[in-house]
Amino acid sequence: MAIPLPSSNHALPDPTSGPVSGVEELDPELLALPDPPKGSRSRAVGLLVAAAVASLAMSVSLRHDVGYALSDAAAPLDVRLEEGLPAGAVPNRLATATGAVGVAGSVRYERPFRRGSFRVLPVVGRNDLYVEVAVPERSENGRFVPPDRFRGRLVPIAAAGPRFRGLAGAAGIGENAWIIVDGETPASARWSLPLAIGLVLAAGFFTVAALRLVRPVPPTA
Repeated sequence: MAIPLPSSNHALPDPTSGPVSGVEELDPELLALPDPPKGSRSRAVGLLVAAAVASLAMSVSLRHDVGYALSDAAAPLDVRLEEGLPAGAVPNRLATATGAVGVAGSVRYERPFRRGSFRVLPVVGRNDLYVEVAVPERSENGRFVPPDRFRGRLVPIAAAGPRFRGLAGAAGIGENAWIIVDGETPASARWSLPLAIGLVLAAGFFTVAALRLVRPVPPTA
């Protein structure tokens, strides 16, 4: 018995093709999700921009420390304290100094995570040059006798970084005064290099993340 074949006007549907109507079905679970809160993207972008600016500002504040860490330690500047700074003295240079410093009018303070205390001592007979020395723990007393030889970083107080912020004006210290940070060598300041690089990379990461959030999403095909 012969089986009739379908006519050419009614072709069989292709099982590999999409829906006959050409409209994709919507996932009901996706439709049930709540709408994203309004303004959340703006707040996220604002936080990322603020973090990028803060990271960049912190890296800029370390520029003096980075410059000193990269400076030449082979030829320190010789300073005779009673004569003041020699001609051609530049900031952020290793210096060796000899001379008398006074205890009267000194500034004493402590730093977090550091044992002992610190004193900023004025050079005898001058008001434009000071020396910071570290006082070991249990050595701070009324009979403290400062040394007369120092080796450390020579820098204006105004450009000495956040550690000396607020020191200018204290106990008559002028804003144009210089300070020799005894014991601080270029090698001891190398901590600033990875920190500054990390802050710059963090600023770049936050900037890229903010740009990706504000960039319009291209329509899907």
